[in-house]
Amino acid sequence: MKILWQEIFTEKIPFTDEPEVIWDGVKRWIQQIKSPSTQVDQTWLSKSSELNWYPYFEMLNDLEIIDRLIKGEKKECDAAVIGCYCDPGLRAARGLLDIPVIGLSESAMMVAQTLGGHLACVTVWESYVPIMEKNLRLYG
Repeated sequence: MKILWQEIFTEKIPFTDEPEVIWDGVKRWIQQIKSPSTQVDQTWLSKSSELNWYPYFEMLNDLEIIDRLIKGEKKECDAAVIGCYCDPGLRAARGLLDIPVIGLSESAMMVAQTLGGHLACVTVWESYVPIMEKNLRLYG
């Protein structure tokens, strides 16, 4: 099985001088949880904005993410994961692609719903609260 792990930033993350620390952590985590027969291709955007909580910048990032997912499907990926808890471009990608597209927020919330009647989200920036609230309403 071949899975595309689509990051939401370029390899050089706009808000840190040490992006390799983040990407190495993500790679190690992927290696720990994937099955030995699964290939995971981690890809980055050619351009991105660190301010994706503004609707215009969010839309630009979504377009780039979806474009990368389309390319991944053409390279015969069996599934795709959007590597961001905000699930950018998830619904649009599912409408365009024939492969499964997984969102981290949706997946986590679905598991949480099996464990109890209430759940909460923690975010790193207050500006992400509206996105989390939108996802909580959308995913039920």
